[in-house]
Amino acid sequence: EKRVQVLFVDDNSLNWKVAMRALARLDWVHVDTAANGKEALEKVTGGTGELTKPVHYSTIFMDVQMPVMDGLEATQMIRMLETRAGVPPVWIVGLSAHAGLEVTKCKEAGMDKFIAKPFHMSELTNSVLRPLNAC
Repeated sequence: EKRVQVLFVDDNSLNWKVAMRALARLDWVHVDTAANGKEALEKVTGGTGELTKPVHYSTIFMDVQMPVMDGLEATQMIRMLETRAGVPPVWIVGLSAHAGLEVTKCKEAGMDKFIAKPFHMSELTNSVLRPLNAC
């Protein structure tokens, strides 16, 4: 049985716990976490700073506002690396408590979907299923 890799990027550990609880229901999903955009980039590139093959996560949940590197900058970097490597884009879902202000910024940065916080567990599970059903 193939396990699906998901990356949850947020500087709030409470959000990690909620996401883990929601996604634990999908026993074929493995959740990896990062506390900011810089950590997310390290995990996406395996610490090399480059991509040589498609991102191994099927979905990345990316908080928009974080210290060190925010989700918008991290998403732009991932999209640039994907373009440079000529690989298909990973499904990136933006997360923010400031829904009205962030939706446009998320789309411009290259995010595929936006979920407002506090999120519902079903929104997370549906976001994991979405790119799998597109194949």
